[in-house]
Amino acid sequence: MRVNKIAEFYKGVNPTEEKKMEKAANDNFPVLISLNDAAKITSMSRSMLNRYRSEGRFPVAVELGDRRVAFVRAEVLEWVRGKIANRQQVAA
Repeated sequence: MRVNKIAEFYKGVNPTEEKKMEKAANDNFPVLISLNDAAKITSMSRSMLNRYRSEGRFPVAVELGDRRVAFVRAEVLEWVRGKIANRQQVAA
């Protein structure tokens, strides 16, 4: 049942990667995802995510190197949930 909910949330994410994310999520250790994965989860382009980051409207990235960043998966998912909650509040 839980896998189905995760599958719905990660439409467009490779099933193998999805299983890795599910396993890692069970380890209670923060899972880092790439900018591309964050773009897939949010259905936004990389450039839009970078604009939101620069405006402080998206979770702060973890710098992994000079030209490599990642995001904490749970923070991105929470950001999406917040967007959904805001939509529901506006509709009410």
